[in-house]
Amino acid sequence: AIQLRERGLSKVEISEKIGRSAHWVVRWWREHPATLERPAGANDVVLQKASLQSFRDLDIRRSFLEDSSTYDALVEQVAWRQA
Repeated sequence: AIQLRERGLSKVEISEKIGRSAHWVVRWWREHPATLERPAGANDVVLQKASLQSFRDLDIRRSFLEDSSTYDALVEQVAWRQA
């Protein structure tokens, strides 16, 4: 949203382009990336070196994959931990 505003797009255009509500765009479009708080767990070395563009809200899309084996494999093989 920030980069699109800098390119001159309107709130409505940004909202449509990124698939977010106009309310969300209004909330974030005037923020500066350097002032955004890093998420919990950002003290990890990898996250400290990651740019702020690496962090974004979770985007849940139902039926993105028709085959559930990818999800099942991730659940079984990835060591999940609370951030």
